[in-house]
Amino acid sequence: MPDNSLDDALRQLYRSFDVPADEIIRQPHLTAKFCDEVRSASGEIAGLGDDDITRRLIQLRKRGESSGGLPRIRR
Repeated sequence: MPDNSLDDALRQLYRSFDVPADEIIRQPHLTAKFCDEVRSASGEIAGLGDDDITRRLIQLRKRGESSGGLPRIRR
């Protein structure tokens, strides 16, 4: 599984999900919903578990948008 495919899917769905990454991780119902959307949107990463998806989501959040990570969503 190339990281780029997962990263692209995460960035795209993260923008449309419109919830900060920390909130997605903190609230189990949001984690489950976000991970389900990621798996259904991309066939090649459909087999990933929630832990793999959330771990990568946090890595992208820490990287920041200017370095290819996630954009800031302010609440």
